[in-house]
Amino acid sequence: MTNKLLFEVLNGLEKYENELSTNQSPTLKNFSLWLSGSELETEAHSTQAAINTEIDSELGRLVVILGRYAKSYSKIALKNEVNLATYDDFVYLLLLYFRPNFTKTQLIHQSLHEKTTGTEIIKRLIVNKLVVQNPHPQDKRTKLLAITEQGKTVIDANFSAMHNVANLVTGNLTAPEKQTLLVLLEKLNHFHQNIDMNTIEKNIFLM
Repeated sequence: MTNKLLFEVLNGLEKYENELSTNQSPTLKNFSLWLSGSELETEAHSTQAAINTEIDSELGRLVVILGRYAKSYSKIALKNEVNLATYDDFVYLLLLYFRPNFTKTQLIHQSLHEKTTGTEIIKRLIVNKLVVQNPHPQDKRTKLLAITEQGKTVIDANFSAMHNVANLVTGNLTAPEKQTLLVLLEKLNHFHQNIDMNTIEKNIFLM
């Protein structure tokens, strides 16, 4: 018997004795049964961990795919809108439609874009006269973005089509299933928002 094996046997025996109740006898048979059960429990934990990893991977893949479906449908819905180059242009404009006073940084962060990508989208919207920049009342270095009347017209003209896209994305889910999915996605979104706001925490999660 090697030293390693002897150590494992003695370690297992110590754990077995610690778990014995007062009315049990520490026999070789009982130790053998305990050891068999312990190994089965370890194997079960290992199997469950593998299953959980597979489920996490599949959920992540499906979330990404659903996002791609949504963008694909949106591209078709907006194909005749000359003022919008991408689906993201519509999202930025829609955010300003419901909240007219975003700063550039706030709007880009709300859309989870890199600064360069968000800046290009905002530039396009300004060039197409869908968005204007106004002075910030408290900070002269900052500009506030606001949707123009032309921008509102673009949103109104495409709102029905984009609503159809939203219905298509939720597919054949029933109303209760949609409500359940909404609750779960909001929970996930809140979790990721907290990480996104803390760069250090984000780095820890991704290491």
